[in-house]
Formats: sequence, C-alpha cells, structure tokens
Amino acid sequence: MSWGAEGIAQASSEFQDVETAADLLCASVERAALYGVSQVAGTAYQNAAEMLAEGMRSEGRAALSAGRDWRQESGPVWVWLFPRRA
Repeated sequence: MSWGAEGIAQASSEFQDVETAADLLCASVERAALYGVSQVAGTAYQNAAEMLAEGMRSEGRAALSAGRDWRQESGPVWVWLFPRRA
C-alpha cells in the first residue's frame, strides 16, 4: 500500500470510522519520516500529525454525534486526504 496522500484517501474510503482514519494519518506520517527525514524532523512531523489527528477525532466525534458527515466538518486537510466516496 502507498502511504502517500493518495494511498491514505484510498484506504479511508473503505471505512467510515474517524478513529481508524486518524490512526492511519499518524501511521503514514511515521512511515514517511522513517524513509526520508532526520530523526529530529521525523519527531516534529509525528508530533504535528498526532495533534492534527486528535483535532480531527474531536471534530469528527462531534459531527458524528450530531448525525453529520465527519469528513465535511473536520477541516480542509482532512477533507482533502479523506474525500467522500463517489
């Protein structure tokens, strides 16, 4: 599986679970960091991804509990990475 944005979006289209999608985002950043950046930069990227993912989890949970589509309410980056399945 590709761990770039395309691979993440493709994998995310297989489920409707914000928790799994957030975990996938973190895993993809961690994997990318292992293959191309220094340990210091990799740690910074991982921390940023975890912060983004936690924000997305919170917004996604709020949307789900209100009966709305979490993908549309979790910020532009989230929507770009995880587009609605056509």
